Amino acid sequence: MFIRVAPTGPTVEDSGNLRQLHVELAGVDEQSAATAIADAGLGAMDGDHVWLDIPALRASGEGTDSWFEAFDGMIAYARGKGWVNGTRVRAHVVSA
Repeated sequence: MFIRVAPTGPTVEDSGNLRQLHVELAGVDEQSAATAIADAGLGAMDGDHVWLDIPALRASGEGTDSWFEAFDGMIAYARGKGWVNGTRVRAHVVSA
């Protein structure tokens, strides 16, 4: 699962892949990406990372019981690594 931020705005991509989480910048600078992510209610940029809103990510998924179980497992893993802060999970930023 990743957030792709393009000039048209952010979208959640590859929601079935819960083994990785990142934010991909595609043709936008970091300031534009920060604004787009915040405006979409997906989270907030923090340097070379983004704090993503867990409920927003969860709402963007497949909606099946097995998907929710796998998503919760991904968040539990992130929590164990110290990458969860309240209702947000930390993801790194990559350029497309």
